[in-house]
Amino acid sequence: MCREAGIILHTIYDSCPSKMKETSVDGCLYYTFDLWEEPEHATLKSLCLGWARDIDPAVNLSVIDWNGIELRAAERSGALSHDQFVDKIRQLFGGTIEVVDRYVAMHTRIRVRCKTCGYAWNPKPYYLIQGHGCHKCAGLYQGTVVCLETGKEYKNYRQAALAVGLKGSAGIKDACQNPNHTSGGYHWKLR
Repeated sequence: MCREAGIILHTIYDSCPSKMKETSVDGCLYYTFDLWEEPEHATLKSLCLGWARDIDPAVNLSVIDWNGIELRAAERSGALSHDQFVDKIRQLFGGTIEVVDRYVAMHTRIRVRCKTCGYAWNPKPYYLIQGHGCHKCAGLYQGTVVCLETGKEYKNYRQAALAVGLKGSAGIKDACQNPNHTSGGYHWKLR
């Protein structure tokens, strides 16, 4: 029906298995990477510009035009506005999570802060909507791992284990929880 009306539909699949080639088949485009995670959405913009130039070769879209396109696309897709997202987070978490950055889309990371413990992090909004709240309050955030002998700090158990040549991080975790234990020949603690 669309083709009879002169409307061309394009279907884009991203994050496909790497064994699939990035190709176009019957109006479907396949990409092995996540198009939303790509900086500045370069591939999507290139595709849109190409399709627009198929209609009018003189088309040249500015940054302002792209912002308007993204805004209209979000509105038409039923996506949440910033205010709607903030309200939804307030309802889900009883006001304990503060949205610090401006909400853009479900898969664009956003800065949030827990009002209970003060922990700030950058999750994808999708995970917040799914109910994944503050890692620190949930006991999932481990803190900074510190080697007592060297004073060096590591972001997590795995990073500390790799720094001292260990294959797994269980020994580091054990040493942090039991001050008399060592791992990789060092004493560890959480800060």
